[in-house]
Amino acid sequence: MTEHGLDELARLEYPGRVIALGLTESNVPFAASILTGRSDSSRNRIYHPDKRNRTVHVRPFDPTKIDPTQAFWIYYPCMMTTEDGRVSVSNGLQTELIYSVFASDTRQRFAELALVHAVNSSQFRYDPLHGIVDITSNEIDKPNYTSRISGAIAERGMAMIVAREGNVEKDIIHIGDAKKVLKIGEVRMLPTYDGVDTGKNKLHQFTGDPLVGYVSGKTPEEIGQEFRRATCPKNDNLVALAVQFAVPKIQPYIFNAREKA
Repeated sequence: MTEHGLDELARLEYPGRVIALGLTESNVPFAASILTGRSDSSRNRIYHPDKRNRTVHVRPFDPTKIDPTQAFWIYYPCMMTTEDGRVSVSNGLQTELIYSVFASDTRQRFAELALVHAVNSSQFRYDPLHGIVDITSNEIDKPNYTSRISGAIAERGMAMIVAREGNVEKDIIHIGDAKKVLKIGEVRMLPTYDGVDTGKNKLHQFTGDPLVGYVSGKTPEEIGQEFRRATCPKNDNLVALAVQFAVPKIQPYIFNAREKA
């Protein structure tokens, strides 16, 4: 690992949600999902593993404190992995869309093609409170209208895609074959916000290229601990994180702030 580590992530006071795709020092591709929060409803969340279905999903820590007006976009599967190790990760229901592409076509080995097929065109869901919602567009959480960020890892590379407020076209972030493009230990990180805690005012969307960092861990837990130390180090906004290696049969590492000793 270089001396820079995860400094770019650590500088963000409030990143919102973050997805990360990287390559371990042992040359293993991996994905990470990071959840931060300021409000009681945002903090009332944990990452829960469904080991049988190789899924990590966001659910309430205390079901009695669910805010029904926010439930549609704050509870979702954040990471899903096929039996052969292809990974989909996002900050919303689009995780299911990417997984569906992988699961329905076992020959789909190109991450970017899977992302484009899954989320580059509008996909709609019905919600009793919010009506018909495009789950591939930015979220409807006024006043922030949070970006939807998605990532995928397959045999032929990794890629990200982001849908921001006011942008008709989605931004596709091509990474390619991680073992040829990324340095050993390198990770690309895509947060929803620019890192400035604006208090009660509208949060600013993150724009530009993904943040670049480096990790040295050899296991999901070791890398997870590196992300844990680098996420909101000056406050207690870290809510949960998960790290999944893009290989068969390895379970993710999960950290939940509400469950720590």
